[in-house]
Amino acid sequence: MFILFKSFIGLAVFTFIFGSGWGVYVDLLVAFGQDSVLDRVVGSVSGFLFLSLTSGH
Repeated sequence: MFILFKSFIGLAVFTFIFGSGWGVYVDLLVAFGQDSVLDRVVGSVSGFLFLSLTSGH
């Protein structure tokens, strides 16, 4: 990370990306899925997204 960028902005962006990790994107996708479906299937969609997004980790 420090070899690629010598500017402050580049280091700040890559530090944020490195620190946020994959879990942030999983939670955002699950929240988007919950907002996109009917209330009666929210649990099924959330479970499916968590299973499919985290099964390889």
